[in-house]
Amino acid sequence: MLDSSFNSHHAIVRSSMGIRLSQVETPMIGAGELLLAPLVAGLCGTDIQILRGERNDNARVIGHEGVAEIVQAGSGCPDYFTPGTRVLINPTNPHDSQFLLGHNVDGLFQEYIRIPASVIAAGLVIPVVQTLPLTLAPLIEPLAAVFYAFQLMQPQHRGESMIIYGDGIVGHLALLLARICFGKRVAIIFVHHHQEGLNWSRTQKIHGDLDLLFNELSSFHIEHTNLPAPGSALIATPRHSTLACLSHAVDCITPHGYVDLLGGLPEVASVPSLPGLNLSKLRSVNCGGVPAQGVFANTYTIQNKPLILCGHRGVSNDHLLQAMTELTANGIFYQKLISHILDLKDAARFMDDLSKNGPRQINSQRVMKLGIRINSHLKRN
Repeated sequence: MLDSSFNSHHAIVRSSMGIRLSQVETPMIGAGELLLAPLVAGLCGTDIQILRGERNDNARVIGHEGVAEIVQAGSGCPDYFTPGTRVLINPTNPHDSQFLLGHNVDGLFQEYIRIPASVIAAGLVIPVVQTLPLTLAPLIEPLAAVFYAFQLMQPQHRGESMIIYGDGIVGHLALLLARICFGKRVAIIFVHHHQEGLNWSRTQKIHGDLDLLFNELSSFHIEHTNLPAPGSALIATPRHSTLACLSHAVDCITPHGYVDLLGGLPEVASVPSLPGLNLSKLRSVNCGGVPAQGVFANTYTIQNKPLILCGHRGVSNDHLLQAMTELTANGIFYQKLISHILDLKDAARFMDDLSKNGPRQINSQRVMKLGIRINSHLKRN
């Protein structure tokens, strides 16, 4: 074992008492392991669900989006893993369900984290391009998820419009990236959860060709607009909204249209218009870029309309590298999505409020993407 010179460190810890900034023991590392110092990490929608008890993930310390710096490398680690090297962790191992960073193993919202040898051997630790601004680090993993979605969608997309459900960070990233991947000729219908989200999008000038509210879907008819019926739908919603959005997508997209399930699913997942389709299996069959070509469900609605459905979770290393390349080249395009940056202490207070169903606001301003500075004394940009 390598002796660590760090006996304890600060971490945002979940417990029955709430969310607190606590002092925890700093682990020692062994052969093939890494001790990392997270620099900047992001709070995502899934994290908020965990905080509110809507998921049963058991990690005491959450957080799976961000960049860290190597503090110590155990013997047997690759030579390029030297102290000071910046890395990110692919949070999902498609071949090992026992590793899901920030979900079933402790995550990045702490000053130091041990990365086991199995994660390094699986190639899930990725060096970071040094020119990537650290303030954009919280966007790498969610943007990678959108690259994954569009990689699967592009060969299947039909028509001159698409509909994006969900105005969280993934929905906004999808809106921005769709303009690049599909071109401006494809009109985008953007569905928001609440008026607050719609107002934020319009204020930031990140909005669709047509913006809708979730509660307007039941009365929405595409034929009453000047837009063509969508040929594809991307569902990037919290799990409690996914099925309602899926039902709407199935009704409104064109025959042979494509529906991508990027959002989470409730434990009981079915919709009346798609009887017999196992949605949970559909979402889990594509994981972390495996299989590379993707698995799709060619199905029919109860009204006999042919559709193509696909689901996926996690991302591959290639998706993460794509996201880093895009953010490095066009960071100014995405920067406004980082609405707030807090230190660990203030982030713990905000997360505790969220765990008690407090508003997703700081100083009366909507939190789109929260970045958390963790080891600011190590930062160089």
